[in-house]
Amino acid sequence: MFRRKTKSALLIDFDNIVGATNGDFGRKIPNWMAWLEDGKFDGDSSRRDFLVKRVYWHAQNDGYRPAFEGNGFEAITCRSFVDNKSTADMIIALDALESTYDQKAIQEYVLLTTDTDFVPLVVKLGNRSKQTVNAGNRDNLSYDVFCDHADIVIAIDALKGAFQYERKKSLFNRLTGRWRQAREQVARRKAEREQKKAEEARRKAAEAERIAAEKRASAQRNAEIDRRTKLLAIAAEHIARIGARSPGLQIGRRTVNRTLTNHMPEYTTVGGSAYLGCGGYNNMLEALTSVRSDLRLHRHPRGGRSISFRPPN
Repeated sequence: MFRRKTKSALLIDFDNIVGATNGDFGRKIPNWMAWLEDGKFDGDSSRRDFLVKRVYWHAQNDGYRPAFEGNGFEAITCRSFVDNKSTADMIIALDALESTYDQKAIQEYVLLTTDTDFVPLVVKLGNRSKQTVNAGNRDNLSYDVFCDHADIVIAIDALKGAFQYERKKSLFNRLTGRWRQAREQVARRKAEREQKKAEEARRKAAEAERIAAEKRASAQRNAEIDRRTKLLAIAAEHIARIGARSPGLQIGRRTVNRTLTNHMPEYTTVGGSAYLGCGGYNNMLEALTSVRSDLRLHRHPRGGRSISFRPPN
């Protein structure tokens, strides 16, 4: 049978309760908070809906603020006006009584503290028809004192055990979780397939670009070769015309350079395109003799080269 959640306020005297438990109280907030919400401290296990969640402490414990605020708490630093003593007791009592007027929907006040100075507050809240819950240590009188005045007393040992509490998932949540996992797995596999397709497409595009680049480079090389072959043929024609005037006579380097310079704007003896792209004078002469059979290359003992015209037989 469905039962409404008890509308509660949770007010924590942190300095007191952390001393009664240990530092895990400030680190295991989701665990003991779920334990309280599930009503595991109550024999009826009535679930709680905490309309108010506040923690009060001395300034020295302000390092816990991010953890508590991250779990939906309002963290209040309580400073004394005359010494280093915390004023948490007074502020908690004032806030609790004020909320009975401002938030009348609250049915229960959970005061996490073992300080019996709160007994008058517990009595006042009871007089206003509010259920009260306190914490108590079985090793001292606080547990018995609160048992005489509060509706429910949470033993400190039970609270410490709540640090390990894990809320069991309902059948609906388990089925929903499995359904969500199945959907995530399908989505993940789909994403992996799409990623593989995208990678394959990128690979094919890169391969196509590589092939196209090679073709462009090859076409450029062939065009350069054709251009160079044409230039060599033109240069060979000019040299053959000069050599035909004195067949068999070697033509000097100065004559070759002057002839080609006067008749060929492309001709230069410096730079990357020097000597019609042959890179050197001797290489150019060898290339010219390979273009025309009526030009003869002469090799000199010291490595020099010269060229002459040899009339066809």
